[in-house]
Amino acid sequence: MPKKLPWTDAQDAQIRRLRAEGADWDSIAALLGLTRWAVIERGRRIGARLPPADFIPAPEDLDRDPHPPGHPLTWGAITAGTVLADTPYPIPDLHALIRRTPVPPFPQEPSPMPLAPHLPRDPETGTIPELDDAYVIWRLEEAGATLLAMPDTGWSTRLRSSSLDIVRSAAESYGWTEGRLRPPMPSAAKITRMDAALGWIALIPLDRYVLRRIVGARALVHPITDRHLFPWRRLGAVLGADHKAVQRWHKEGISLIVAGLRQAMAA
Repeated sequence: MPKKLPWTDAQDAQIRRLRAEGADWDSIAALLGLTRWAVIERGRRIGARLPPADFIPAPEDLDRDPHPPGHPLTWGAITAGTVLADTPYPIPDLHALIRRTPVPPFPQEPSPMPLAPHLPRDPETGTIPELDDAYVIWRLEEAGATLLAMPDTGWSTRLRSSSLDIVRSAAESYGWTEGRLRPPMPSAAKITRMDAALGWIALIPLDRYVLRRIVGARALVHPITDRHLFPWRRLGAVLGADHKAVQRWHKEGISLIVAGLRQAMAA
């Protein structure tokens, strides 16, 4: 025999209210977590009916409490005109979700920023010298040169074919024409130092993004000519400011990086 459902007054009032608002039986059943036929039978017993055709609903109370998740009005407005229209609200199984969520045995501590391994040490004492603006600028320019020296393409599995050029005359032999100078591939140690130094730019607060852009642009140095890709006057033209102001902002950004590194080392 089917099990008798214990209906409560709150459930009956909710069925009447939702039915009077025009909700269908599928949405009411999904909201109550019951079968459609059980809700239909209960609605007939308590006299829950749809409003008449000429019924004009009362204006919505602006001071009412927010609707719960899966309410027919909100869910219907979200799914109207989509493939989910007229489908009941999927009620998640919280118990199954809790069972599937792994609980760590102990709280995970964030890994510290690798500052000390990439800072110079005295070969005799093994201590780290005091940081200053000149050292941070040198490390950022070294990182920018290393970044520009890396190849723009990596290894690929595509088929390649190559052949030697045919020398037509002595004037076209090797060494007579200008070739493009390419910087040497940086070592793994330089790439590691580059990753650490470029991460220092994040020590500048996010709301000072202009300082981040200036410091990052001035760090780009050509690995062969040692010239800055963005001179002061070019940065001033891009930002719409005087180059003297750009120099002051760059110094301010470097000072923020130095202060952040010293605070991280002290902690």
